[in-house]
Amino acid sequence: MNFVRWLDEAGSPAELGGKAAAVRELLAAGLPVPPGFCLTTAAYRRWREMGRPDRLPPEVAAELRTAVDRLTSSGTAEFVPLLAVRSSAVSEDSPTASFAGQLLTRLGVPPGAVEAAVVEVWASATAPGPKAYVARVGAAEPEAAVLIQLMVPADAAGVAFTADPISGDPTRVVVNASWGLGEGVVAGLVNPDQWVIDKATGRILGAQVEDKEVTVVLDPTGGTRRVPTPPHLRREPALRAEILEQVWRLACRVEAGRGAPQDIEFAVAGGRVYILQARPITARPAEGWVSEFDSETDPDTVWTAANIQEVLPGLVTPLTWSAMQENLNYAFRKPYLETGTLTDPNRVFVAQFYNRVFLNVSALRDVASRAIGTSPEAVDEQYLGRTHGPDRPRRVFDLRKLPVYVYTTPKVVAFIRRTPQDVRRALNRLEPVLADLRARNLSALSLAELLDLRQELNREVREVGALHIATSSGASIFFESLLQFLRTRFGPDAYRLQASLITGLADVVSAQPGLELWELARLARRDPAIKLALLGRDPWSEIGRLESPLAGEFRQRLAGFLRKYGHRSVMEAELAAPTWEEDPNAVLGLVRNFIGLPPEAAPNLVIERQAAGRRETTRFVEERLGPVQRRLFRFLLRQAQLYVTLREQTKSLWMEVTHLVRRVYRELGRRLAEAGVLEDPQDIYFLTAAEVGELVQAGLGASEARLRIRRRRAEFERNRQVRLPEFFSGRPKPAFGEPPASAAAVLRGIPVSPGVVTGPARVIIDPRVQPEIRPGEILVAPVTDAGWTPLFLVAAGLVVDVGGPLSHGSIVAREYGIPAVVNVKTAVRLVRTGQTVTVDGYRGEVHLHPEG
Repeated sequence: MNFVRWLDEAGSPAELGGKAAAVRELLAAGLPVPPGFCLTTAAYRRWREMGRPDRLPPEVAAELRTAVDRLTSSGTAEFVPLLAVRSSAVSEDSPTASFAGQLLTRLGVPPGAVEAAVVEVWASATAPGPKAYVARVGAAEPEAAVLIQLMVPADAAGVAFTADPISGDPTRVVVNASWGLGEGVVAGLVNPDQWVIDKATGRILGAQVEDKEVTVVLDPTGGTRRVPTPPHLRREPALRAEILEQVWRLACRVEAGRGAPQDIEFAVAGGRVYILQARPITARPAEGWVSEFDSETDPDTVWTAANIQEVLPGLVTPLTWSAMQENLNYAFRKPYLETGTLTDPNRVFVAQFYNRVFLNVSALRDVASRAIGTSPEAVDEQYLGRTHGPDRPRRVFDLRKLPVYVYTTPKVVAFIRRTPQDVRRALNRLEPVLADLRARNLSALSLAELLDLRQELNREVREVGALHIATSSGASIFFESLLQFLRTRFGPDAYRLQASLITGLADVVSAQPGLELWELARLARRDPAIKLALLGRDPWSEIGRLESPLAGEFRQRLAGFLRKYGHRSVMEAELAAPTWEEDPNAVLGLVRNFIGLPPEAAPNLVIERQAAGRRETTRFVEERLGPVQRRLFRFLLRQAQLYVTLREQTKSLWMEVTHLVRRVYRELGRRLAEAGVLEDPQDIYFLTAAEVGELVQAGLGASEARLRIRRRRAEFERNRQVRLPEFFSGRPKPAFGEPPASAAAVLRGIPVSPGVVTGPARVIIDPRVQPEIRPGEILVAPVTDAGWTPLFLVAAGLVVDVGGPLSHGSIVAREYGIPAVVNVKTAVRLVRTGQTVTVDGYRGEVHLHPEG
């Protein structure tokens, strides 16, 4: 039987599979395609009939060797004698099931290793990932032919879409490209350059050149490897104008020949563009599309991004979700079960949809309905932003629930009285434990010992997380109770008074980094060399080379700062995210902002002024209360202040333990990559915690792990383009692209820190990339956590798309005394840097002034 079909020979998709059949069509149409052949589905069936052994059937191997010899000896000068071995399943690259990232590809395969590579490709067709994909999209079980071609020694490579993959606009061609092989682009290893081109004219409508840190190149001994991109090329466009024009013309020819919008992979070598493969752009997912790690949910359950996405903002990697999911649910369940406010021990409080984490508002409303002092309406305001004005008083006592209150109130009171002591005990117990763990040399531990340490730390994460939820619940109860007390006596002024009473507390942990960064800036002001180094591209290295006494003191203080706060960062609960300890330049970027501030902007002075205002507001309230009311007010105020500080303290402790887990996974990723099990240390974040254990203990093969990683990286990039609502019932409906821009002159949210200020906006998406903010500017952010709060010392006001009155950013904004409005939802999209805005922290409004 003939098991080989050359690309210039006739062959049906049933023999060649979808990918090879498409490549044969491209070659027949006169398009530049690397030479090659296909090992047909008949060969796959013969291998399957033999029980899927780890070698090829003898007759298949003989034909394959002959074909490889002919291909590699053809003397084609523009190609290298290494091969690309790609899957080509019968249903692969079809309009409804692309199988992108599901089946294995091997690049840079030496001729003598082709047989083993073919077996790997065939084995991948029956791996768990493709099986799940088959079930999800309703495709047939893949019969895998194998496409084998000469490798293009690519100078640059990428993907061209003949319709916008996000909006679906058929009049545009979108091109993504980077240096080296296309693996860097399609596997999501690099942020590629992007061009948007008018399909009809070839006119460039938009271009974005990225910092391309990594290049994937051929390894002369076989395979590929990742190398740092030369500095002079990192920010250079990967495609010259004449090459981009070639890509556009070829993409239009491919679409015209195949009759539908195409997803085209290409490579550039010696000034010529080669088409590697083309497939129809897979139809937009149906309404029932489910991402791999999506949670199950009832259709009536209400979910929100508020609060939880301060801890886990943006997309969450599979490793982080698998490590945090049960810990978070345990953290919520434990205090609520102890107080009797939760009746279902299996209630789910957190879920993930499309790599984003959401909080169960329905569960929190049920808990609130069983406790005096709070209410479901209070949950709505804190998490959904549904403000209940003075004309809509909230019910904090429901007579119908009297038997429930009789049962839960003694438990809640006992729990609240005990929690501050629990926090102190936890801090005392963990201080020496964490110091010992921080000092431990992880590189000296065996892989088994690292897994044991991971389990030990996981137990601590669970318990500290539960303590944080307990203090957060206490803060919520007393914050709400204080507000209701003030509303009955001061009406609409209650919000302003409450905010003024919960500020200037001095011991709010999350405000402390700003104090120490100020001291670093004070030192820098005294040494011109330090100031100059802070303006450089790599201030950490430049300051390390300075020899002045002040530079030595600066380094010493910075080292102390990193020992104390190095576990904090932007996206600090995401295990893949770099912390301040790992990225000191992020800290130094924040220090740079402080250098030009006047002495009166010192955070200790700011907090003292806030404390003076708090004392004045306290006197104002007490003077208008009778003796009994005054005692109740003092109790509620004392407890609200205490629990707000405890909330921030336990959050920091939680993140400190989480950072130790991160360090263990960093070490595991490094070891597995050095051993060749993973292609890159960062790949570990695209496995689950259980899979990491299986990989270490040889229960999961390296090939299967790599397949899952590639598939999940591709899905992660797809989900990056998905837009989800802030809150919803049941499963969210994923949308692509941006919604139509609003013409509203006033944006509304929740007022969380009083005051009114007008100034130019500074829109910052990620302070690690955009650390600069100038005095007098209004900080506009998608979400805030500990990595953002030092910016608050410079900002004149704060606008945040996500958040509530007890959000991390809200607490620190009150502590620093800047007007703030959160839960605005669309500010990042609608406000432009430099645009004049007015932040009204009394009314919860952001006024957008006309530009120009």
